Amino acid sequence: MKVVAKVPGKCILFGEHAVVYGYPALSMAIPLKSTCIVEEINDQSIHFSFKTLKEVYWGKNLADIGSRMPRRYQQFVVCLNLLADRFGLDIKSLRIQIFSDIFPNAGLGSSASTSISLLSALNEFYSLNLKKKRLVELGFEMERITHGNPSGIDHTTCLFGNVISFQKGKFHIVNLTSKFKLLVTYTNQAHDTREVVSNVRKIKERRPNMFDDIVSKIGSHTRAAEIELIKGNFEMVGKYMNLNQKLLSQLNISNEIIEKINKLALKLGAYGSKLTGAGLGGSVITLGSEEVLKKISKSLSSEGFWNIITSQDKKGAIAMRKT
Repeated sequence: MKVVAKVPGKCILFGEHAVVYGYPALSMAIPLKSTCIVEEINDQSIHFSFKTLKEVYWGKNLADIGSRMPRRYQQFVVCLNLLADRFGLDIKSLRIQIFSDIFPNAGLGSSASTSISLLSALNEFYSLNLKKKRLVELGFEMERITHGNPSGIDHTTCLFGNVISFQKGKFHIVNLTSKFKLLVTYTNQAHDTREVVSNVRKIKERRPNMFDDIVSKIGSHTRAAEIELIKGNFEMVGKYMNLNQKLLSQLNISNEIIEKINKLALKLGAYGSKLTGAGLGGSVITLGSEEVLKKISKSLSSEGFWNIITSQDKKGAIAMRKT
């Protein structure tokens, strides 16, 4: 038997970092996919294959594969152990293949997407029939390995798809009256989410009043932007993006490359442009008319920046059995 799960990536529209401290955030699932294939094999071993990175790991049992997998993949080991412990599964005789269209450490949900792809595939493979709400809880435990103190927004968005309004573990899908497109640009700089989140926490500890003022304003802009997004007033949404970017810069998570991309995008007529995710590299999102986004895309491509014009993924995580 074989199960194939496909899960979208995500981008944070508003509220990164502030969401960790209880303020609202808006995120959007994007149709860059992670895929997990789980299939039964004849012996009792467990095989992990990360096809995008051409890495293969093998273990004779669950404990053995756990000891062989490097730390950057420990969330997958956590997934196997969680399911074994919580549901009494005898996990063995598996070949697991994971590959992704999403740049790692780019603020586009690579870690959450691949984690949820494995979780969704195993849920179907073992006929656990877990609802998405339960998968969110398990995904959160996996994400703690990657991000240390995650808000939960990443794996929630990847699992449910759509545009998500998220605060303190609770969320709702934002029903949009008008479609819009975003330009997502990779800065060619991978970031370390754990390190950036830790640095932001240090700012909070050293300058609590300044920090509280910044994240409070980010929260206010996020709430206002959700209202404008629902109305389809994308020019106003863009203005809030620019305000959000200035506040994130005050947390020292922007850099010259991010600012360069933003400046170019705004000069060519974008409504708004900002970093997405942890910052200090990763990716930038830009909002504008499709015609303007195409112009910006061409200009950024000529300077060596990978980019894609995209819209929301409405399907979220999907797992299917195949014969």
